[in-house]
Amino acid sequence: MDTDIQSLSFEELENLAGEVQQVLAQRKDQEVRKAKEEILRIAKEHGLKIFFEEMGVMKRGRRTGVGPSKFYVNPENSAETWVGRGKRPKWLKTLVDAGHSVDDYLSC
Repeated sequence: MDTDIQSLSFEELENLAGEVQQVLAQRKDQEVRKAKEEILRIAKEHGLKIFFEEMGVMKRGRRTGVGPSKFYVNPENSAETWVGRGKRPKWLKTLVDAGHSVDDYLSC
């Protein structure tokens, strides 16, 4: 295959990338299947039984995409926030110690 990818259009490159991803996924599946077959063959030769578990992300019974409905924001640095769980951050502790209310920094 002597395709000069520099001369391809953006759309052609995207299509090519999609095809490459499909071929890579197929090849990976083939390699995994071959590896499993080899492992099973070796295990059988030695009188062992092997059970494969599919690897992946274990799903929990938690709700996904649902974050806390309220959080507290540092007035001096809005990148610093606290959702009300765990230990209070230093910035909030300092403000509360100075007489401010935690609710003053609540952002809904």
